[in-house]
Parts: sequence; structure tokens; C-alpha cells
Amino acid sequence: MNQVQKTPIALFIYNRPHHARSALESLSHCHRLDECQLFIFCDGAKTPDQEEKVAAARQVVRPLADELNAHIIERSQNFGLSRSVIEGVGMLCHQYGRAIVVEDDLVLHPSFLDYMLNALERYKDSPRVAQISAYMFPVKHPPKPDAFFLPLTTTWGWATWQRVWEKICWDTASPAEDLASPLFCKSFDLEGAYPFSTILQDRLEGRNDSWGILFWYNIFKSGQLVLYPRTSLTWLGGLDRSGTHFSAAQDYNPAALDQSLNKPRDKIINQPFGSPFSFPESVEANEAAFNRVLRYLRAQQTGAARSQISNQARRFYSLWRNNSAVSLWTRIKRKFFSWLDCQIRQNRQPPVWQAIIAPTARIEPEASIENIAGGKERVVIGEHSIVRGRLLTYGHGGKIRIGDWCYIGVRSEVWSMESIEIGNRVLISHDVNIHDGSAHSLDAVERHHHFRQIVEKGHPRNKAELPGITSAPIIIEDDVWISFGVTILKGVRIGRGSVIAAGSIVTRDVPPYTLYRCEVKPVLQPIREANE
Repeated sequence: MNQVQKTPIALFIYNRPHHARSALESLSHCHRLDECQLFIFCDGAKTPDQEEKVAAARQVVRPLADELNAHIIERSQNFGLSRSVIEGVGMLCHQYGRAIVVEDDLVLHPSFLDYMLNALERYKDSPRVAQISAYMFPVKHPPKPDAFFLPLTTTWGWATWQRVWEKICWDTASPAEDLASPLFCKSFDLEGAYPFSTILQDRLEGRNDSWGILFWYNIFKSGQLVLYPRTSLTWLGGLDRSGTHFSAAQDYNPAALDQSLNKPRDKIINQPFGSPFSFPESVEANEAAFNRVLRYLRAQQTGAARSQISNQARRFYSLWRNNSAVSLWTRIKRKFFSWLDCQIRQNRQPPVWQAIIAPTARIEPEASIENIAGGKERVVIGEHSIVRGRLLTYGHGGKIRIGDWCYIGVRSEVWSMESIEIGNRVLISHDVNIHDGSAHSLDAVERHHHFRQIVEKGHPRNKAELPGITSAPIIIEDDVWISFGVTILKGVRIGRGSVIAAGSIVTRDVPPYTLYRCEVKPVLQPIREANE
């Protein structure tokens, strides 16, 4: 019988002996460690004055590594964390197909590996799952479920697979193009919850060496998800100014930062969170949990915002002293209206988890996207398209795909419970209704039951709960023009280049390059005669 291949754990250490010891000791207490193979990557000293600390960290690691039967990779030169992670994780994923990643400033819950191993096995063939996170922000979530999916990556105790890692592009050309779009930056920053675009810009310009921001960029672009526990299984010990990203050179309060990112260490490590874990059945973002995380992230920006306002005030005072009042007022007005215009443009972007939207597409203020079905890939909007109407998917399903250079007019409604495909260069005027399903049953009892379920429990998530409701895909091919007031019903295909006249009801296929007009014959009758 072949021996079952173990799952590799990559532990990265540098020059912090105390943290390295804590990380290894907590790892040694993890359940199911015998099912894993530990690899310890020891980076070389960056400068001569770091050599003593690097040597001290290795002295701590060696005896503990022997006890854990670990492989030690000691670098003779300094790789830096970014290169160490990219190459180290890449090597293990290539050899084992997966990897669990831990840095030396983490302290792990005893159930850390049990959670990781179960999740890695459960979602190994799920293409939408990019990463398993063991960290959770200090946000209070309900007792169930134990874990859920969020459209956000992590760097504090995580795992991934070769199928994900091999597709990550570490090149900085694509991010540079995307950062030029305010709409992209708004979405990438999770509607202003966290300044990811600023961190990415700093990465491109060499002001940081973060692998994590490039990883997040790739996952964001692909629309994949990350599994998170409802409460953290890792405690961050590197907030004490000893690390690269939280260093002594930075201006912050270690105690305040620890409180904002961690629950108390003992509360994390000793919390009762054992097997079996309850994992989500379907791979969909948990919108309620994500909103709680976003509220937390926005709250953390308050202090930074106050500091920025203070800096701006000092700048204006300096300008006042060195410029005339009229010149200063002109500059202030110019900057204010430039800022206001940027805010208006950026706020046209709907929530990032609702749809995959091309960077050049425009979602106008009067538009709305209600992706009740969940999964941003269910609503796709192509390059240079403009949406001013309403896009909606039902709770039990539905897909809307809009091509390039399309227009959706004001008050137009596109509702899908099956599939609506809109090609390229399609113009849809105002007050158009496109529905690929019958919203309610013809049976009064079933109709009432469906309505009550929506009111009391929300939209049904299963078609089996919707007796009497039928649906069929709608396909609108390239270069179609749909005039105002048109209604298009389920199962219809409108051929390329066709025109649908105003007020028409489309219930049958329309051949390519055809003018479709559905006329209603008017009845004209004098009022006096009608009353007799």
C-alpha cells in the first residue's frame, strides 16, 4: 500500500528568535501535525548588523526542527520575504500540489492544522476557491457557520493549491494599467474600506516589497474567493516593531495596533474551536459576513483620515503665508472641484462582490445591480458598456452577461432566473423589460406561498421551492437595437443586427437583420356612444 503523501508546511523566519520559538512551539501543539511535513526557510542577513540576530534565530530553530522532523533551508543571502514566499511556496506547491504557509510571528490555535487540512481537501477541485485563511479580523460573527467565503485574501496563516499558485502573475505591467482607472481603484479598495490601490502603487514604484498585494490583485481580477473561519485561529505577534512591515521606523502605537488586529492571545489560543468544522456547501461569498468585515476595515481608517486632514490643514496654512488670498482661493476651488468630480465618478461603481465589471465600463448613479443569486461571475459587464437600468438575478439562479460597447437605458429592467446573454454593440433604450422567467405561478395558492416566502425568509435558493414557475434563456446577438418600451419574454433569440420597434412585445425568435414590430390595433370610439 502506498503511503499517503503529507501536506507541506512552509515556515518563514528571519531574525526574531523569540517569535520563531513561539511559532514552532505552537505548531508542535497542533493536532494532525503528523500528517504534515514541515519546511523551515531561514533567510540570510540583509546587512552585516543583522547577522547576529539571524544566527540567533537559527540557533533557536535547529533543535526544535529536529524534534519536529523538519527540513531546514538556510539561505546564504538575503531573499527578502517576498521572494522567499514566492519561491518557497512555489517549490512546495509544485512538489506536493498544495502548501500551508506560516510566518514566524504567528501563534497558532491547536486546531489550526485540522481546519487547514479539512478545507484543503474539501475544496481542492473548486476553481473559485483560491485560498484558505486561518485569520479573522476581530469582528463578532454569529456562532454558525464555522467558516464562510469572502472576496478578500489574507497573509496571516493561509494555504493554497498548485492550480492557483501557477496562475499568479507577479509581473507589474497589468496592475499599472488598471491603477489608471478610478473605477478599478474604487472596487479594488472595497468601496474605500482599505487603501489597497495605494499599497499596490507603492509596490510598483518600489516603496514596498509586498507579495501579498500582488496576490490579492490576481485573485481580485479572477473573481475568486477565500475561506475564512468565523473566529481567528492565529494570533499576530509581530506588531511589536520587530518586523519589516511593522517596524521601529514606522509611527504607530503597538498596543493600539495589536488591539485593532488581534483578540487577546489567550482568548484566541484557548478558545473551544475543535473538529469537526462546519464548512459551506456552496462556494458563494457570505455577504452579511463581508459587510461586517468592511465596516471594521472602514472604522480602522478613521485615525488615518484624521491625520491626513491635519496634514492638509498644515499645507493650506503654509500656502496662505506664501501666496495671496485670491491665488490661494483659486487653487483651493480647483482642487475641491477636481476632488468632487473624482468622487462622483468613483461612486458610480456598485459593490465589488455584485458583478465582474470591465475597467472601462460605466455604472451610472441611477443604475442598480441586485445579484441575489450571489457569485460575482453571474453578472458580467464588458468593456465600454454603460448601464443606467437595473440588473437582477433571482435567489435560486440566473446569469446576465453584457458584451462590449452596450447601452442599457434608464428604468430598463433585466431580470434573470436562467440566463440572459447580450452581445456586443447592443443598444437598449429606456423603459425596456427583459425577463427570462415567469415571476410567479398561475396557481393562486402557489403564488401566495411564494410571495410569503420572499417576505418572511428572503428569495428562495432552490428551484424545487418554486412550483409553477418556468424559465428559458434569452439571447440577444450583436448589433441589435431595442427601442423604448419593449418587453422581451423567456426563450427568445433576437438575431444579429435586428431592430425591435418601440412598444413591441417579443415572444418569439427574431431572425437576423429583421425589423420586428408588434402592433396593437387601436379602437377609437366616441365617449357619448361608449356610455350608451
